[in-house]
Parts: sequence; C-alpha cells; structure tokens
Amino acid sequence: LASGDPGAALALLLPEREAWRVAEPVAVFAARNYELLGAAAVQADGAGTACLDAWAERATEAASAVGLIEQSGHALLARGHALMGRELPAEAAACYEEARVLFGDASPAGARARELARSAGRMAERSEDDGLGELTLREREVAELAGEGLKTKDIAGRLRVSPRTVDVHLTHIYSKLGVNSRAALVRLMALAG
Repeated sequence: LASGDPGAALALLLPEREAWRVAEPVAVFAARNYELLGAAAVQADGAGTACLDAWAERATEAASAVGLIEQSGHALLARGHALMGRELPAEAAACYEEARVLFGDASPAGARARELARSAGRMAERSEDDGLGELTLREREVAELAGEGLKTKDIAGRLRVSPRTVDVHLTHIYSKLGVNSRAALVRLMALAG
C-alpha cells in the first residue's frame, strides 16, 4: 500500500478475497488491519468497496475490545474509508480529522490522518458541476498533480506508480471531463480551484 500498489495490498491481505472472515487478526492490531484493508480498497478505485462498511464496523468493535486510543484512531480512519467508498467526502473528512486528534500531530498516523482529512475536505468543497465528482480517488489525485503542471514521470514518482498507470488514469480523466489535452486539464483544474 505504501508503495502505491493498492491492488497488490488487497491481494496480500485478502489472497482468497474472503480470508478476513476466516482468521481474526491479533486483537491489539485488529483495528489497524481492518483500516489497512479499507485504505487499500479505496485506493484501488473501488476494488472491495462492498466490504468497507463491514471492515469499519469490525475495526470499531476491535478498538472497543482493546480500549487503546491508537486503535480507536484506526477505527475512525476505517470509517472514513467506508465513507469515501460511498462518495461522502465531507463526512469522511470529519472522521479523518477526529482520528488526527486522537493520534496527535507528532505521530506518523496523525500526519497520515491529517493528509486524508485535507484530501477529503478538498473533494467535499468541489462542486459536482465541474465534473470532478465523476473521477475516482486516484484519478482526482492524478488530475490535481497534472493541474499543478507536473509531467507524467513526476506524477508517477509522487504517487509511486508506473508512468503507464498515470497515462491510463489521464485517458480516463480526459474522457470523464470532456477535455482532450493536458493544457485543457490544467485550465479546468485551475478553474476548479
């Protein structure tokens, strides 16, 4: 997941797609594990989103069972991922922000929660009229970076994916937004603000 390959993360975490139902993770790490499943599913542009609510619920139950603040933060992140999967970025941003408060700003988990809250907040602010609401989470990230003027190679490096993957996302973005060039996408992103 950290290397930018959510599909591989899902394959590792769910080798047979239902493995999470068979063996429960170690209790103290359970909420974090369910949160990772949710993060991978959301980043994989919808792969496994049917399970997001179940994973968020299990993360909440696991966090309650162990009573650790950090695990409660991961349960909130999992709930945020489920909300993102249902395309409710404003509600997800609130969950991510609440998790950030629990983790604290100095921790890596707190920094991650802050970034998730910012990203979800930006999505929530966007108007559906600009067409950006049709883009997947990863397509929005690519569009934003392209809108900043980054080249395909630079976007690929930043997102830790291959340049070919970026090109595929750009093709989908152009189609969904009705633009036919990088320059048109940059103008649209500047207007969307």
